[in-house]
Amino acid sequence: MTCQHPPGLRSRSPAVNVKCLALLTLILVSGCSPSLDQHIESLGGNEEQRDRAKQELLIAKGDAVTVLLAAMENPDRADARPELVEVLASLMIRVDDPRITDTLQRHLLNDPDSAVRARICRELGLYRREELADPFLQSVQEDTSAQVQAAAMNALSRMFGKLSMAQKETLFENARVLYDHESRAVRLEARMLATQRLDRWLEAARGEELKGQVAAAESLHYEALAYSPTSRKANFSLGRFYHRNGQQERGFQLLRDNNSLLDVPRLDAEPEIDGRLDDSVWSQAIETSPFLTYSGDSNASITAEHYTTVRLMYTEDALFLGVHCEDAAPESLVVDEESFAEGSHQDLVEFFLDTGLDQKVICQLKINSVGAVIDGTLPSGDRRNFDTSWNSRSEAAAYVGMDFWSAELKFPFGQLHLPKPEPGTLWGCNMQRGFRVARIWSQWTGNWGGISWMESFGWILFG
Repeated sequence: MTCQHPPGLRSRSPAVNVKCLALLTLILVSGCSPSLDQHIESLGGNEEQRDRAKQELLIAKGDAVTVLLAAMENPDRADARPELVEVLASLMIRVDDPRITDTLQRHLLNDPDSAVRARICRELGLYRREELADPFLQSVQEDTSAQVQAAAMNALSRMFGKLSMAQKETLFENARVLYDHESRAVRLEARMLATQRLDRWLEAARGEELKGQVAAAESLHYEALAYSPTSRKANFSLGRFYHRNGQQERGFQLLRDNNSLLDVPRLDAEPEIDGRLDDSVWSQAIETSPFLTYSGDSNASITAEHYTTVRLMYTEDALFLGVHCEDAAPESLVVDEESFAEGSHQDLVEFFLDTGLDQKVICQLKINSVGAVIDGTLPSGDRRNFDTSWNSRSEAAAYVGMDFWSAELKFPFGQLHLPKPEPGTLWGCNMQRGFRVARIWSQWTGNWGGISWMESFGWILFG
């Protein structure tokens, strides 16, 4: 833009000149500054342009609303429309203009662009706009986009405390229906919500059991499983309940079916410890199901994106574990020798053993993708007090393939904290994988909410 200076601004007095200079400055600023339309256009630009435009539009407050609403209806603003949603959502807490809510609600239900609909869910969920709870519920039930369904459930989770009882019941029913949805994002959001509902029954069941009301506790477990038959948490809880209350074999079978108990076979031959898992003896070992990722807030579980399994077997002298970690980019495996003692920021697998099944001493061993091992104990399971004075005397090796890395470990029996098991011996066990510097964790069995992390260990039963 070329700024034209108005003619005749010279004055016969200094005072008039000062006033004229101020007027000129105002004219220059107003004439050369980008317009609201230009800021909206910049919302479709690079990150720096978008951030600057958002700031200017928010500063304009009410003056920008009409222009922003018009832009939402303009198909030529396709690149900018998701960013328009963010600005309008932010203006809702700055400007009392019902047109904003009305427009966003209409676009939530009818906009042809699923990215816009999902962005409305995310932005308004952050601000917990409970007046949009019913439209969010409608999106969960009727929207054909998994992206929108997941975002709408997330928004409803954020405003859960503001929902009516009827809205909560509708949300829980939606979560039940979507529990095993094909979309990972939808499935995770549904399971996090469903876990809230399940926890009510499971906590009540534990309370009844502690009072000696075994029949009532069993009934509550069945209510939980009627709501979510495939819930690993509910099946785990019921299996442990049967084991504690005189139905050991029934409990064992339920835990087997739930992949929370592994029958470890005793074999005569042992593999060569080279990290490769190609010895034929491994075909006779028991194998875990793929590891699970757990939500930090609700401990809802979902199969991990990075596939991990462990095989177990034993001989008269030792326990053997074979680890297989799928990895699409093994050239990106992270190894950090300096921080390995803390197990931080690298690719590794950790094993936990409660050989006394009393939670007094937990043996822990970590192995990374180059076969380096650190072992120690956690007295009373205190993860802040890793005692490295204990030596498992393990033998270990790792191997990196084209799209995976693997490891083999041998734990000799007959030493402190690793007694020689007899057939029928039961140990507590868990295993987890740390992926890259992002510390994406996945586990064999979960750190279920409501109970200690050691109580959530799976079991291995020596055959």
